Amino acid sequence: MYYIIGESVEQASQAPIYPRLALGLLYCLILVFIYPFNSIISETDPSIPLALQTENKTVYYIRYVVPMLCVVIAALCGKSNFLRHLSPALLLYCALSFLSIAWSEDPYVSLISALRLSEYVIAIVALCEVLRLEILCRAFLNIIAFITLSSVAMAIFAPGYGTHQTNDVVQSVHAGLWRGAFGHKNELGAMASISAIAYLCFGYLGSSVLGFRSIVVIASLTCLIFAGSAGALVSLVIVLMIYLLIFLTWRWPTAFSWLFVLIVIAALAGALVATEVNTYALVGRDATLTGRTAMWPVVLAMIADSPLLGHGYYAGSSAFASPRLSEYFGQIATHAHNGYLSILLDTGIIGLSLYLYAILSVIFMGTAQAKREERVRRNCFMLLLLTPILSLVYAFFEVLPIIDNRCVGALNFFSLVATYSYLKQSVNTTEVAQERDAGRNIGVLV
Repeated sequence: MYYIIGESVEQASQAPIYPRLALGLLYCLILVFIYPFNSIISETDPSIPLALQTENKTVYYIRYVVPMLCVVIAALCGKSNFLRHLSPALLLYCALSFLSIAWSEDPYVSLISALRLSEYVIAIVALCEVLRLEILCRAFLNIIAFITLSSVAMAIFAPGYGTHQTNDVVQSVHAGLWRGAFGHKNELGAMASISAIAYLCFGYLGSSVLGFRSIVVIASLTCLIFAGSAGALVSLVIVLMIYLLIFLTWRWPTAFSWLFVLIVIAALAGALVATEVNTYALVGRDATLTGRTAMWPVVLAMIADSPLLGHGYYAGSSAFASPRLSEYFGQIATHAHNGYLSILLDTGIIGLSLYLYAILSVIFMGTAQAKREERVRRNCFMLLLLTPILSLVYAFFEVLPIIDNRCVGALNFFSLVATYSYLKQSVNTTEVAQERDAGRNIGVLV
């Protein structure tokens, strides 16, 4: 009993400073990975004045320093065992990204990319030990709202930066379309999809300002329309249907719900086979994939060169595949436009298996845990599961969901790590409570 009281006093003494510092670092950590630092500072953007671009790639250093500070905060709070709450599959995926340096097409690219991903993942799990679930989700919503509203402002009041320009050699085909605070319209579309669903279903967890939720939803839909991202729109509709299915089957046993989903998928696959529909040709005629399916056979041939381990983390897509795709399809084809193919290029079948297991296991455990939680925590878990679910759909159209320095990818890894961390914390809390109850019962018996 005295230990518990002492622990509470110690935590109370830390409360005024460390959680606030951790919350500030959380905002810095996510924004430095997904906000316009990527295009303004670290890449070449013809619509950005050269005076604002630096040759020393300052943002690269920031991305390594901020995660280290997150680990320091966790250590100061006495949470040095935070790695126990990291998904084993995701940890193995990070380890594989490091090992891929040995066979990478560009070892330096694989090294810095693997280091960046690993630091990002470790920083998130460290912050989750310091911050409560509700606080983290509120910050998550605030960040989404900030990026969405600032994208609208940039597109309207600074169209030279917030929209695609004709002087952009690679993206001139998209001239006039919104891109907001991002380098490409599809990134804005993906963020708009996340923002729309988050504030439609879970907006009350964020700001309490009257009408703010409606403003963000309207801004999200506006971005989605003017960005002209068909893949993001399709993903939005599919994810809304998935959430509707989850809520409709909320009272069903978890195993039965997943069995139902598998039966539906099997039925659809059987119908396609029975009717002898050319699925590949059917997909190729879809507006969201026009011109993209032509790249896939070329990419599959590249994957066949090293199917198990790929061509090096991040280097497989950038250093190996990108130049070859540009030769075949021109400058606009810089990647496979498919997240799953990109993982196969980078880390092969082993990497794709680890990634899919990590994401599906978190979704499965997260929905199961949400059913047992009270209303606020239940919606917090479902909010965090939004980006992993959307990334599974959106990865079919784009590579963005698996790149940690892009909007969907950064939020996807953030949610994967945070959800698993809070799941493990919930299990540990339940076990401690049971042990305390057992101790009290023994005391009563004595």
